[in-house]
Amino acid sequence: MRNFNNWVKSIIIRDTIKLLRSEREDKNNNEFIVHDLACGKGGDLTKYEKSGITHFIGSDIASVSIEHCKERYGNSRKHFKAEFINADCSREIIRDKLSDPNILVSFHSIIVRTMVRNASECLKIGGIFCGTMPDSMEVMRRLKESGTNQFGNDVYSIKFDKTYDEMIAAGISLFGARYNFHLEEVVDCPEFLVYFPIMEEICEDYGLKLIFKKRFDEFYEENREGDDNLQLLNFMEALEKYPPKDRERPMGKPEDYRHIREYLQNSSGQVINTIGTLSKSEWEAATLYLVFSFRKVF
Repeated sequence: MRNFNNWVKSIIIRDTIKLLRSEREDKNNNEFIVHDLACGKGGDLTKYEKSGITHFIGSDIASVSIEHCKERYGNSRKHFKAEFINADCSREIIRDKLSDPNILVSFHSIIVRTMVRNASECLKIGGIFCGTMPDSMEVMRRLKESGTNQFGNDVYSIKFDKTYDEMIAAGISLFGARYNFHLEEVVDCPEFLVYFPIMEEICEDYGLKLIFKKRFDEFYEENREGDDNLQLLNFMEALEKYPPKDRERPMGKPEDYRHIREYLQNSSGQVINTIGTLSKSEWEAATLYLVFSFRKVF
């Protein structure tokens, strides 16, 4: 699951930077600056380097994460310059703290008006604001379907203080509602619902126009076929091979692969020895996320 998430982020980072490079009038200008508004411990540094950036700016609310990010950058000898800002980008205006505001912004955490303002003010016209986030519509659909205040499986779990009906009856705003989110090996912390249509309106207020919004499964289907993408998918081991080789155990339970067994049985006479997939529980977790991209137009 972690590898699949990283594959999605690798593709969006690489393709966004490739797009912006292709649009440059000066093809000899290789300078490219990325600002990650929620850089954490620097888990995406290698992705940025492989995309050929020349300057990285990492911001995060947690000082310990910034220190880890600095350490990871120093130990790995990345071929780009870097600066680090310990700041809460959802509350502080950070443009004045930057050495150069003409940057692409990558983001994958809580989004509020101040955060979007920071993204917009740190971009020049034509720059791109992209990232990943939980799909609030899907979260609320599953909450309503559960009939309780929580839902999930053995890979992820989400818990609210109230049931869907109780939230509606109490008039609780679905934008900013808090919930606890656990995702195996990736997330275990409070999150806040971000209703995408409202986020899009806020982005429009700050000159950011939507390019696309897709769920992870949609993004995967559209990007899995290219040679480079397929090679990266295999290199990162983003999908589990099923059936597993001798002595290897599948990541999930036997019932988690029923959909794959049915697919192999109905493959219209094609001989398919193995197929790349996620377990049913992992697909359920992956389809909670969406990837988005906005362009700065004014």
